[in-house]
Amino acid sequence: MSSKYPDSVIARGRGFTLIETLIATGIMVPALVAVASIFAYSARTNLLTEQRTIAALLGASKIEDLRSVTRINNLTAGGGLDAANPTADFFEYVAITPSGTITIGRMADSSPYLRLWQVSGTDPRLITVAVYAMRSGVTGNRVELFRAATSLTDGF
Repeated sequence: MSSKYPDSVIARGRGFTLIETLIATGIMVPALVAVASIFAYSARTNLLTEQRTIAALLGASKIEDLRSVTRINNLTAGGGLDAANPTADFFEYVAITPSGTITIGRMADSSPYLRLWQVSGTDPRLITVAVYAMRSGVTGNRVELFRAATSLTDGF
């Protein structure tokens, strides 16, 4: 059977129709959106994990600083763990440089972490340390990432 048109002009059974293309697009778009949302979730999770790791290191460091006091009577009782109202002499704003140097100050400037501690009791003394991170957003509220407590006594 011959046609008056050459085979290059009439493409019987070759290529995709518009309907097939629309169906394929309808399947691919939701799949790509799901993959993109997984990447966004992964990035948020990685940032939170980094912040929690840094907060744990900063908290453990402060506990060790307070435990290194030779006598528990040298530790002043007081403090608080309220990030909205830090108690004088019982808080520090902490930043970490890209080289890993820890910078401690009393001003919020651009410090991403707030480290608070509380000392209570007599013998043993209870030391509680909390580390907060600044969250971006409308409110800019601090979020607690780490809290630990330990007791300290003069005896064994």
